[in-house]
Amino acid sequence: GFHPSCGSCTAAAATAMSYLAFFALAVAAASGDGRVAKQVLPPCPVESPGGSTVGGKRQSVSFKNTLPVDVNLFWVSFDNKEIDNGMIGSNGGAQHNSFDGHIFRIRLQDGFLLHEVIVGPFTARVEVKPCGDMNTSIKVPLYDKGRDEEFARLVHDPDTPCLPKGSSRLWSCVRHLTREQALERLQQNASDFGFQEGEVEEDRLGNTFDKGYTKQIPQIPKVTPSGPGYLKMAMTGKLKAVLLDWFKAIKKNSTISHGEISGGYTNNHIVHFKKVDLDRFPKVHHAVIREMQQVLQWWTKLRLKHTATFGVRI
Repeated sequence: GFHPSCGSCTAAAATAMSYLAFFALAVAAASGDGRVAKQVLPPCPVESPGGSTVGGKRQSVSFKNTLPVDVNLFWVSFDNKEIDNGMIGSNGGAQHNSFDGHIFRIRLQDGFLLHEVIVGPFTARVEVKPCGDMNTSIKVPLYDKGRDEEFARLVHDPDTPCLPKGSSRLWSCVRHLTREQALERLQQNASDFGFQEGEVEEDRLGNTFDKGYTKQIPQIPKVTPSGPGYLKMAMTGKLKAVLLDWFKAIKKNSTISHGEISGGYTNNHIVHFKKVDLDRFPKVHHAVIREMQQVLQWWTKLRLKHTATFGVRI
């Protein structure tokens, strides 16, 4: 775990990744089989020759992606340069505050222009639909060809022993404890486990999991076809290439205070930590989302809809 002393770290499904904790590709199964029905489609747009204009009235614009693929949203600057405004997942949406005369473009991952919007009084809701020669069925695989073998090689053996004994900071393993073993451990070494005096009220001392906000746990579905509902595996080569050098370069100047996590689920009001917000690094953000979606869709054998990717907690 990456929380200093987490009192509510229950999850129905989680993939353990080495090196850094990225929070969190929270996912939910999206309906449909990844197809767009064949139909007569309007022509695709042509880029406007100029950029956004100034002086317009403030407007709120919502975007809805009706396609079975993720798309990228760009704001067009006043000098006609495209500024990355994030990814809109399949069947997902996004809301942006803007002004009349501002331009947004929506592209597929390969740069294909699907939509251009000039903000005005009648552009409060924009639906992203197929256009042009996209009148053939689009079927998007859950993951790229051959990656199933790659991912399978990265899965760790769950029976790997936790060694060296007594040095858990060096471990990379899955350890199972019975309730009795956990209680015995706490009684013998109360200062080593759970919340400590001064962190929480007296009746929560020693707690290593949340005993209050638990009603929803039986209702959390298990979406993986096999296994215990979690999977421990190493980082993919693509994630390493995207993250490791980038993090080394930005960690000194881009880490900020995390702030207190409300609800009493951690002791980070005592044990402080920092974060890097991935919203500030859209290219890295998108790369992490795309790669983790491949991993998670391979694991669950389901088409998943991205909801949030937080960043790095340090």
